[in-house]
Amino acid sequence: MRKAVQGTGENGGPTDSTGKRRRQPPPPTAAQFAVSALQKLIEDRKLGPGAPLPPQCGLAREFNISRATLREALKDNVQAFRAAAHAQDFAAFAQIDFEFHKLIMRFSRNRLLADMHDTFGRVLLESSRLPVRRDKLWDPVMEHERVVEALTMGDPEGAGYYMRRHLSRTVDRAGITMTKFV
Repeated sequence: MRKAVQGTGENGGPTDSTGKRRRQPPPPTAAQFAVSALQKLIEDRKLGPGAPLPPQCGLAREFNISRATLREALKDNVQAFRAAAHAQDFAAFAQIDFEFHKLIMRFSRNRLLADMHDTFGRVLLESSRLPVRRDKLWDPVMEHERVVEALTMGDPEGAGYYMRRHLSRTVDRAGITMTKFV
């Protein structure tokens, strides 16, 4: 049996045993770095569901990234939400939805909302695991996309409008009667 020998190719990149250059994985994006750093922060500080994270500006400073990068993490969350909807993975769908709202609370800089979300985190997560009608699965995905689009465009009023609309429609989908937010 011949042992694979790895070396360096003509242009200095790593090669396999046949001398062909091995494809290197692309470096992580700043948003991927932010998500990984947040996960590590949660693990290191042993933060459970609903435990408060530091404010956005503090996280940006701690991770040496911009607030724009944190917005990119929201976009990544929406992509994961879309993938969970496509796969009809309801457990992942609920978890990602919960994380989206947690990120929004942090971005809002509204300490009261963020504290309420943290306080009622377990209840909110469990309520998002309620049975979802398959024909309505894509509605929250599109609603999250609108919120993120408004944030990306620097339109906090639009983001607030779309978030209130999303919350109102979520209540309607759950069959709860209450006054509209919008």
